[in-house]
Amino acid sequence: MTQYNQIKRFALSTTGVLALAVASASHAVDLTPIEGVTVSLGGYTKLDMIYNVNEDLGDAMNVGAVNTGADEDDEVEGSTRFHARQTRFWLNTSSEVQGSELKTRVEADFFSGNPDSGFTETVSNSTQLRLRHAYGSWNGILAGQTWSNFMPLVALPPTLDFNGPAGYIFNRQAQLRYTTGGFSVALENPESSIAGTTDDNDPLPDLTAKYKGSAGPLSYSLSGVVTQLETDDGISDDSETGYGVMLAASTQLGSARVGGNLGYTEGANRYLFNSASPFQNGYVDANGNIETVAQMDAMGFVDVPLSGKLNGLLAVGYSSGDADDEVAAQDAGFRDSTMSVHANLRYQASERIMYGVEYQHAKVDEYNGDDGDANRLQVSAQYTF
Repeated sequence: MTQYNQIKRFALSTTGVLALAVASASHAVDLTPIEGVTVSLGGYTKLDMIYNVNEDLGDAMNVGAVNTGADEDDEVEGSTRFHARQTRFWLNTSSEVQGSELKTRVEADFFSGNPDSGFTETVSNSTQLRLRHAYGSWNGILAGQTWSNFMPLVALPPTLDFNGPAGYIFNRQAQLRYTTGGFSVALENPESSIAGTTDDNDPLPDLTAKYKGSAGPLSYSLSGVVTQLETDDGISDDSETGYGVMLAASTQLGSARVGGNLGYTEGANRYLFNSASPFQNGYVDANGNIETVAQMDAMGFVDVPLSGKLNGLLAVGYSSGDADDEVAAQDAGFRDSTMSVHANLRYQASERIMYGVEYQHAKVDEYNGDDGDANRLQVSAQYTF
């Protein structure tokens, strides 16, 4: 996640044609040049080699999948998985339109399933291409799919694990955003998740707002979200308003970079990753009413240069739920708390080559007192083009 800025730039003019080599030397893609447009191409390949010590949590550490109770006692220990699914590429353009810069970005990776292909790990490890970003921005107006405006990008720790720590907002979705100075406001896709019903409705777009600023080496942001929840199964119907706030910051402390976030959500919990409310805004109780679960989330990290080419990271995340009816909340999939630890060493062999090793620990506590944990070791090799 630290290599995004490594790109090749091609200035296009009306006097030539740009040919891009593809799978074999006998095939090429021709791009008709457009005057005044700069095209930037980039990406990286990444191999992740994962050893699950006591539980398989998938190709990226899914804290919400940690076993508890009897499942914790019966789980299979020791498994290995190699994959290259985080490999990605992007295309950016930049041009001047009516005196203002028009920017576009399209980015994709392979972190998607391919259940219909038949090509499993046994055969070819095929996965589907997945859209990450597709947006344009001009005169402060952004339209398309990208990181949620609620997400605090000022405090993003460089984990090798694709999912990252508990207690951090991680969400990309379609949106219309306006930015002026450090303030931004957006209408975003309101895809809610309410446990216990298949009749949840999204009557209004989610509203997000963020203020981002800096003071010397300190970068900070304060963001918020409001969402409307609604369900109607033909017999009973209900609606609730969900919301969330998040404060985040990072700064240089000597040679180290330190940062973190602290947030509260109720009914907007789907924005939080690896949390006590796994992508769920609420649940429907026995009376057909929507019940939300309050949640506190925190994450902190320190990234320290150990030599000219070696960096070490420690990131700790925590998420805690507060349900009025703990039995019903647990039955709906909510947890009392989740916690994660990521500790890595990253060796930057050159500007475009990185090797790393990371220890990952996840822990879950249930409302009924059951708990469980999992430990993983991941080794990664990333080549940027």
